[in-house]
This record gives sequence, structure tokens and C-alpha cells, in this order.
Amino acid sequence: MDDRKEVPLTRMRVAITVGEAIIARNILTEEFVDSFFSTLEASEVTIIADEAIAQDIRTRVGAHAQVVTFARGKETARERAIMSLARSGLPTRTNLWTKMRAYTRGDIGLLSAYRKRVFTALFAHSSLFKRFVRFLIIRYTSDKEATECIRSLQPDVLVCLSLTNFNFDVPLARAARQQKVPLLGMVRSWDNLSSHGLLRVVPDRFFLQNVFLRDMATKYQGISVSRVPMSIVGLPHYDAYLRARDTLIPKVQFFASVGFSPEEKLVFYGAMGEFLFVEEMGAIEVMNAMARDGAFGPRARVLVRAHPKFKPPPEKLAQFTHVVFDGDTSYLDEKGKGLTSEERYMHALSYADAVVTAASTVAVDAIPFGRRAICVGFDGARKDMPYWLSVKRYYDCYTHFEAFMETGAAAYAPTPQDLAKEVLASFTPSYVDEAARKRAQALLLDPLDGNAGRRLGEELARGLNAYARP
Repeated sequence: MDDRKEVPLTRMRVAITVGEAIIARNILTEEFVDSFFSTLEASEVTIIADEAIAQDIRTRVGAHAQVVTFARGKETARERAIMSLARSGLPTRTNLWTKMRAYTRGDIGLLSAYRKRVFTALFAHSSLFKRFVRFLIIRYTSDKEATECIRSLQPDVLVCLSLTNFNFDVPLARAARQQKVPLLGMVRSWDNLSSHGLLRVVPDRFFLQNVFLRDMATKYQGISVSRVPMSIVGLPHYDAYLRARDTLIPKVQFFASVGFSPEEKLVFYGAMGEFLFVEEMGAIEVMNAMARDGAFGPRARVLVRAHPKFKPPPEKLAQFTHVVFDGDTSYLDEKGKGLTSEERYMHALSYADAVVTAASTVAVDAIPFGRRAICVGFDGARKDMPYWLSVKRYYDCYTHFEAFMETGAAAYAPTPQDLAKEVLASFTPSYVDEAARKRAQALLLDPLDGNAGRRLGEELARGLNAYARP
């Protein structure tokens, strides 16, 4: 935060992108809306939203802003070619994993995979290459629908809340650049600057969730803090996690709501989805057998929470005797129908006797609840999983998750036997390594003080001040 005299935000036209449900959940909290929009009362604010979530956005922002919808046009062959350069533009281990996984799945040929690997090795370390690709993106690609959207709104500033949403924020950010509209921006999640290729459009000012994203921006993205001011603000969504203890229903009541009796041990598994964890159902089958056979102690069962974007059909879990499946998950919920999906998630993280996942953000989400997650490192009962499809690669070729595991804040279970050992250990109060938890928090969650929504609103307002018209 700076000390300069602030200019009242009057006579401004501000456009803000909200292209997917997770952005609405993570950013548009009550605290952010109250903090940010109260500063813009004299301005004209427009939310550019995806049609599928437009009504939810209208409910969240009320009379603070008008909401319009946007859908990008068809990508041209030239744009696909230029964007392929951006996808290979980071020298991270995730980049390597992505190429070889695509080859193993049959999505690309071996020659293509190695050609891209050579390209990355030759050019991805070059800041000149990164500037050249970004020049090509602004100069030689366009989207008619995005151009018309920005031209019709004529914003003084565009705020993009997810600059790695390639089918929503990127076309709009590019159109804003082409029309000389200042750009403030964020990325959606902690993996975005190490996993999604070269950031296509660099904002004039960056608002980041954590130190790790700032490090990825400078180390791999070629973005200099001297040229692009960066503010670390936290994630508004985590404010609710810190308040959860004041709003939880009793443990007995929550257990009953998910089909557990008070005497049972609840082993909570937060799913990645089979698209990412190919043998996740196999791993759940192993956990079912372990709970049935007493490997997790007497009277233990597993609660599986489906990933909101990658849900297996319920019949896949119907055969399991010791697994309860919560497939009614969503990033956006309606109130008034019992616990929402997000509230069930917070209760599970609070009340589970053990928290288990694979290489998922669930392991990070456990930290505000003072929990230590256990990360599965085996492919169900399979011993023949192709190298690049194995869940093990998330722990040695997945840049952001490697950094998290290095803090020691989560346990690694490479075998079912290790999982049983860690689950039993997690039933004891001493299981959490407080020093490791603090290291992970410093890297990924600080500032974790319950004020991220307010802080982001204030920081965005300060960023807009530079473009306010007196």
C-alpha cells in the first residue's frame, strides 16, 4: 500500500471480468463487494460475465454494477499457432509433464512431443522470446466479439480476475490492450503461473494471492516487479475458512447429515477427478477395502467429496460398503437448502479424523483449519500404470505441488500401507507439524488474517486511482 494522496474514483467506467463459477466463489465475497464497490459509487461499473453464471453475479453485486454477458468467437488457425508458442513458453517441470502426458494419452504424437520439448529448451528461458510472443498475441491475433464488447463498453480500465482463462479473460484483455485500455489483473489459482504456459497478456498491475505466484511471475514468466507493480493480497475465499469455527453445526449433527454415526472415524478424501488422477477410483476402492478390513482402525469409513468439475457417476461408488459419496458439489450454491456444498466442505475439513487427497488444493485448504493432509501416491491396485500417467508424477514433475510438499505441511503416502500408517497417526493431536504448516502458510496463504476480501477491494481501488478522472 502506498502513501500518495488518493483521487476520488469519480466519472470512471470500470469493466470487470468474471468468466467462471470459481472466480465468483473465490473473489466476489461479501467483504470484497462491500469494500470495493463502496469506493466506486460514483462510477459506472460493468461486470462482464459468462452466461451460465450471470444471474448469480447479479445477485452478488446487486445494484453496484450492471452485468453483461460475453462469449468469445472462433479461434483462428493463426491464433492457434501463436498460442502454441505460449503454451511451450515456460521451462517448468509441469511443462514437461504436460507434453509427455499428452503423448502417453495419445493426444499428440511422439515427434510432436519431443519437438515441443526441444523448443522449450531452446527458447523458454529467454525474456526476449517471451516479449516477442506477447507482441505477436497483441499484434496478430484478435477476437471480433471481444473487440466489440470492449468498444461498446468503452471502459477507462479493465479488471481481469482470471488472466489464464484463455476463452474469456484473455480475448477481452487482448482487446483492451489493442484499444489502449489500462489493465489490472489477477490469476485464478496458485498453479496458474507455473502450469498454464506463458501469460498471454501482462497487466499494468498484478494482484496476487501469495508469495509463490510472485516468485513464479519473476522466475518463469519474465515479469519484472520494477515494470509491473505486484500486490500480494491473499484470497478472499479463505476469509470464510477462518470464520468457519463460529458457524459450524455440531459434529454429531454433521456426521448424521453425511451418513456417519458418532462412534465412527471419518476419513475425508477430497477428489482430484479421474481426468487428472487416472486411477482415482482404484485408489478409492483400495481405501474402501482398508476401512472394511480395519486398516484405519475399528469403525472407520471414507467420505469422498467429488471435484466440482470432474464428477464420477454415483453408480461407480455404489458398490463400496465403507465409502460415502458426496457428489452434490458446486462452486456456486443456493442458500436455504440445508448445508451448501461449500459449507459441507468446510465441515468435513474441520471434523474429519483424517484428511486425504492426492495432489489437490484440498491439501492447502486444510491449512487454515490447522490440519495436515495426507497425499496419495499410488495408482489404486495397479502396478503397470504408464510412467507419465501415474499419480506419482505430481510429486516430482508438478512444479507448484512440489513446492508445497517441500514445506512438509502434508504427508506423502506412496503405498496403501503408508496411507494406513499416516491415517492412524493423524488421529493423534501431535500429527500436525506446526513449523511446516507455518512454512506452507507463508508461501501460499499469507496474509491469512480474514481480511483478504477487504484488502483486495482496497488495493484494486488504489490501482484504479491512477486512472481516475478528476
